[in-house]
Amino acid sequence: MTREKQVIRFRQRLESPLKYWKYSPNDEMMLKKWEVFTRFKEQMFEQTSTEKSPWVVINSNLKMAGRLNAMLYVLQKVQYDGKKTVVPLAKNRMLYDRDVDLLGVRFYDLNFKQSRILTLVKKYLSGTTLEEIEKAVEPPEPEDPVAANPS
Repeated sequence: MTREKQVIRFRQRLESPLKYWKYSPNDEMMLKKWEVFTRFKEQMFEQTSTEKSPWVVINSNLKMAGRLNAMLYVLQKVQYDGKKTVVPLAKNRMLYDRDVDLLGVRFYDLNFKQSRILTLVKKYLSGTTLEEIEKAVEPPEPEDPVAANPS
């Protein structure tokens, strides 16, 4: 994860009534010593990574993409019948990149379904009837990038 993304996450924790409890004084210390920790981490990777047991760095700026890419890496290393080649998720913004404000609370990094539900609740609270909401045409869900690239 980049320092910039970590700063954004810490700011969200401080500002959000839903995430404030996740922030600790240790988080602030981590940011102050980011460069030192990064230097030691890189030294550790250089000194302990081997061909047989390599360190693998997975971009985790988007949590869901990071998790999926970690699983893809493991599956690529295991040999099994019917194995398909799958392209890792690179900068896939359609997974978790939506924010919604509802009753003064900001919900960050929502997926499609989460943002759609909160948007419908917001419409209902603004006076739109349930019948009007049900009649509204829902946009299709984004295509699953993993299923879209079977090789």
